[in-house]
Parts: sequence; C-alpha cells; structure tokens
Amino acid sequence: NEYWIDVRQPGVRSVMVERMRVGVSRGCDGIEFDNIDGFANRNGLGLSETDSFNYLRFLAAEAHKLGLSAGFKNALDWNNGRFEQLAGLFDFAINEECAHYNECGKYT
Repeated sequence: NEYWIDVRQPGVRSVMVERMRVGVSRGCDGIEFDNIDGFANRNGLGLSETDSFNYLRFLAAEAHKLGLSAGFKNALDWNNGRFEQLAGLFDFAINEECAHYNECGKYT
C-alpha cells in the first residue's frame, strides 16, 4: 500500500532538492532513492516509464551537484536499455531481495 507522488511536478523536485540539502548540512555523503518505479505500479497518477526515468536523472544530477553519492534501489523493470543508462548515473545500488527474486545478475 504505497502512496505515490507526481514526480512530474516542479514542487516535488524542489522538495527533494531541499531534503538533499538538509542531508548535506547534517553530514551525509550519500543518498538512496526508494520507490522509484511508480510507472510499474498502480500509482493513480498515470506516471509513465519516461516520467520516472526523467525524475531519476534529475535526482542523480542534483545529488551529485551537492556532492552526494546517489543510490539506486530495487527498481529493475525498465525497458529500452534504460536500466543500463540509469546505472551509469548512479554510484551504488541496493536490492533488498535480489537473491530471493533471482535478480542479482542484473546488477553486474
């Protein structure tokens, strides 16, 4: 039972950048983004894969501007080589159950 936000909205992006700034001010040097695959879930907002892809590109770029390492978490349901494109933008990945779902090989 996840609640989704409309990642296409400029206000959402502003809030996320401010949250990253708070982390930096508290000494954080990295951030992982969770629930990044709204397009692959019933989100009630009509989010597309392109919407989510563009949002993740934005998040990674903003994190790097602030000197943060950017982490990619759990979302492997990308098409058209987008997973590979995103992998090049992120510094690390987290998958909570890759062995359980036989997904670990996708990260290599």
